Amino acid sequence: MPPPPLKASEFSVFTAHQATSLAVWPGKSPYRWAGHIAASLQSLAGLPMAAPTRASLRALWRSPSNVVSTEVCVLATMAWGGMKAHHGRDFWTAKASWLPLCDDIRNGVHTRRSAFAAFSALRAAGQLPSMGPAYFTKIIFFAGPNADGYILDQWTARSVHMLTGQWAWPAVAIDYGTKVKAASSPVHLRVRVIDRVTSVDYEDFCVLVEDIGVRLGITPERAEEMLFSSGGTSPHPWRGHIMTSWATQAPPFY
Repeated sequence: MPPPPLKASEFSVFTAHQATSLAVWPGKSPYRWAGHIAASLQSLAGLPMAAPTRASLRALWRSPSNVVSTEVCVLATMAWGGMKAHHGRDFWTAKASWLPLCDDIRNGVHTRRSAFAAFSALRAAGQLPSMGPAYFTKIIFFAGPNADGYILDQWTARSVHMLTGQWAWPAVAIDYGTKVKAASSPVHLRVRVIDRVTSVDYEDFCVLVEDIGVRLGITPERAEEMLFSSGGTSPHPWRGHIMTSWATQAPPFY
């Protein structure tokens, strides 16, 4: 089944808001973040001190594995993504389960769809704790040589929901503790992409991102960045539209 069609009215809002520049995603220092996982990790060769950019993170994954290990690449990716340290400690305990998969993705063994399926299988087996689709799609995106597996997190998912006028795909659930806050102000609502999302769903999501890129004459990576938008104290207009419009357009989440 192909992804749902875009709503012309919402796509017009989306494109109109792109005249406003996106704020740069700040990320975290991989060196400092790794120290919260285990102090010994700070001795790993090649672990960046400064918060990486998308370009520098991709260059890290493209480095020879005997120069920059996959462990370093994963730590840097999670730091860039802002993973909480206690979740990092959880998933690091299962390194023996997921590290071979990350190596395979880095070496071009997987397509985006098969990589997602493999991560999902680890999740189902309890071998990928505290790392759901929002984080393992970051690995798929940066580790994959083709860079054609895009990041599926709450903001790209919610953008897809808005642009297609439906709330079931990609599947999300309310993040704990935010529904009560959202009753008074919709900007407080947070959701998470859940394990019910399949590799087929992910493939369709990637196809939709690529279609948006074609429509706007930009790369799919840039289209994904625009779907993610930017937040903070002064959110980008598209992010603000998502947060405020959900109160009326996505009533099941309130």
